[in-house]
Amino acid sequence: MLRLFYLGVFGLVGIYSRYFLDHFLQGSYGQPHYLSTMIVNLLGSFLVGIVFVFSVERLMLSQDFRIAIIVGLLGGFTTFSAFSLDAMRLINAQRVGMLMTYVGVSVFGGILCCFLGMILTKRILAL
Repeated sequence: MLRLFYLGVFGLVGIYSRYFLDHFLQGSYGQPHYLSTMIVNLLGSFLVGIVFVFSVERLMLSQDFRIAIIVGLLGGFTTFSAFSLDAMRLINAQRVGMLMTYVGVSVFGGILCCFLGMILTKRILAL
């Protein structure tokens, strides 16, 4: 039961974090929606790499907190549905070059960010 509570609380934090970061990036910097989605997803990928090392490889977080952070916080923060919608908007606008860049950077950049988060965390923990 405590796991569900953590999941809900962390999920709300993730959702609101996503909303406010989107608002900040679009309002303060005038970034198109797809760029803020990409930034959020890359950041989330980096953070999931960190959480993975702490929780699975080093066993420094309980399973409840691992689930709350990965599924709740980062699941609420990042979103594949927004990525898909933004890709469709670029297709509809016939912005093929930007679409390819967006998809490539989002997918491969996300994997790279996850890897970098894992490597950085391992190095910091080794100090």
